[in-house]
Amino acid sequence: SAMMRVPMLVLFVLFLLGARAELVLPGLLTGLSTLTGQQLLLEAQYRSDFFALSEHFVTQVNGAFCGPASSAVVLNALNVPRPLQDAPSLQNLNYSYYNQVNMFDASTELVIPQAQVVKQGMSISDLSVFLATHQGVASMYVRTLPDVVSLQAFRTSLRAALGQLDVFVIVNFDRSVLGEMGGGHHSPVAAYHEATDTVLVLDVSRYKYAAWWVPVAALYDSTSETMDSGTNLTRGLVFVWTTARYGDTPPVLQGPTAVPQGSDNGEPQLVATVTHSSQGGDPVGDHHKGLGMGATVGVLLLMLTCGTLLGVTATWVIRKAGRGREAHQSWPFLSEYPPIKGGP
Repeated sequence: SAMMRVPMLVLFVLFLLGARAELVLPGLLTGLSTLTGQQLLLEAQYRSDFFALSEHFVTQVNGAFCGPASSAVVLNALNVPRPLQDAPSLQNLNYSYYNQVNMFDASTELVIPQAQVVKQGMSISDLSVFLATHQGVASMYVRTLPDVVSLQAFRTSLRAALGQLDVFVIVNFDRSVLGEMGGGHHSPVAAYHEATDTVLVLDVSRYKYAAWWVPVAALYDSTSETMDSGTNLTRGLVFVWTTARYGDTPPVLQGPTAVPQGSDNGEPQLVATVTHSSQGGDPVGDHHKGLGMGATVGVLLLMLTCGTLLGVTATWVIRKAGRGREAHQSWPFLSEYPPIKGGP
């Protein structure tokens, strides 16, 4: 039964994420390492991202590196080319892997210098453009503007990303709204539990807080109720995907490809922004994301259904052939939301 698998799953998660956190989670949040947190993971309809992300999970190396740490986790989880490590201790054994140092290069320096990130971190737009400079990667960020992006649109966008292959989502939120110590922070979202309407956040400052489940409504508030001090704009979600599978078009959007309204100079900092607005329509079909869990927790059965259609205002960041471009166009937000029912 599912309950019999809980102890083994606890050991698995503690092995991957089990560093002892220094602070106690507020009552609103449920720690993943608790029995309740483990049961939520077992029951979650959308959980495949957890296993892909946890295999590459890292803790941020300093207080300002939540963006680079989240990026390292996501980029390694994606099926994209990775840079060679400089590992003299391994002598002639070269291997490819992203870390919080080698993800910075000449292209990212044009987006935001590493020295600046060390001092003040990244905004949600910085993070999205930063991710999109890497080979085989595209990204989109959605600011949670309360009058534009509803709670339902926020929830459905999360479910859409968690329900598709080679798509991951990072949330930029304000800790204080959730009752945690601290302010603005980035971390990957790993799972969604439909019955309790909660999502699992893999906190990259795990020396401070372990991974936790949070009600979607509370996470929405933590992205929409306060402003980023560096931009004076709301926070939100960053969606990241592989161009090999989806191209430059956001996989949760269906619509015409943006037409550039001007030429660029070939520099990576000229990155496209496309505004999407709400339109009516019908569900566009089914999609699924395969779940591989191994013998420890059994085999998942996927049952797919059509989803709903919601509107959202988003900013799309693209990188194509090493060049950026600038474009603005509105289209229907036609998203695929495949609930994955059941579990082991």
